[in-house]
Amino acid sequence: MSPDPHEQLTLKRELNELDRLAAWVQAIEQRMGLPPAVAFALELCLEEAVANIIMYGDASGHGDIAITLEQASGRLLARIEDDGWQFDPTTAAQRVPPRSLDDAKVGELGIHLMRTFASDMRYERKSGYNTLTLTFAAAAGA
Repeated sequence: MSPDPHEQLTLKRELNELDRLAAWVQAIEQRMGLPPAVAFALELCLEEAVANIIMYGDASGHGDIAITLEQASGRLLARIEDDGWQFDPTTAAQRVPPRSLDDAKVGELGIHLMRTFASDMRYERKSGYNTLTLTFAAAAGA
């Protein structure tokens, strides 16, 4: 039986959900046959995106955070959807990486990490929902 090319997770807007997110990514690493480098990049980027939604989004978001993974054609797509504050990380100014955590602005380090580890990052706001799609190259079978 081949692994399901789609995986889904719904998270509440609570910081303790980051532990559940990490466990989920680690569990699907084998199910989807992800190389360790891709699994590491995926976990890091998803944790940064979700933490920013939880910690820096305003109280307007009422629903949960939905994450969908899809593996196809040697790529892994991760979609993060929420209904909170609109922020497009793809338009944030690309700066030199912060020298230290103390030098990083709110959310800036997460955006830098996503740009570093994801081969593509796209944002869309549609019908009141934010969708951030991260693409990771070299998934299993690539």
